[in-house]
Amino acid sequence: MSLPRIGRVTWTATGATALLALLLGLDPLVLQATAAAGPLVVPSAVGVPFGPPALHLTSFGELGTAYTLTEGLAALVLIAAVLLRIHRRPHTPGRTLAATWWAFALGSAAAGLLRGAATAHTAYGDASAYFTYALFGAFFGLLWGLLLGWLPALPAALAARSAPAPRPA
Repeated sequence: MSLPRIGRVTWTATGATALLALLLGLDPLVLQATAAAGPLVVPSAVGVPFGPPALHLTSFGELGTAYTLTEGLAALVLIAAVLLRIHRRPHTPGRTLAATWWAFALGSAAAGLLRGAATAHTAYGDASAYFTYALFGAFFGLLWGLLLGWLPALPAALAARSAPAPRPA
């Protein structure tokens, strides 16, 4: 069995998603953004995850190792969603833009589901809390994904524009 070959467009979409997750994990950048646009953190006051998942290199504030590991796992879910979705799509610029944007939104929703369940666990919630936090995490993850999905979608579309045309089978 041979593994499928991953092309330039897929690497670009996945790399841009990973880079965005790394940038969101930089504490000074996140702190500057939340200081400049305070209403962005209002949903976080009720336990909804802030933004798409981030790859933190260190523990964020006083949230601890469990939060950092959960964020890292959620970021990997997001990156894997983009990788798996884009790998299966034709690479025309328009389709790549839409597919990457939608994959980022769905991956962010899946990551939000995980992050919401982790928040309920931290709050010692019962079954309804797990359901509610996970549902709101997925909803706000989808919103964040739709809002920021163009960031990895644009370089992927540009890579599709410069990629060679696929050969007929």
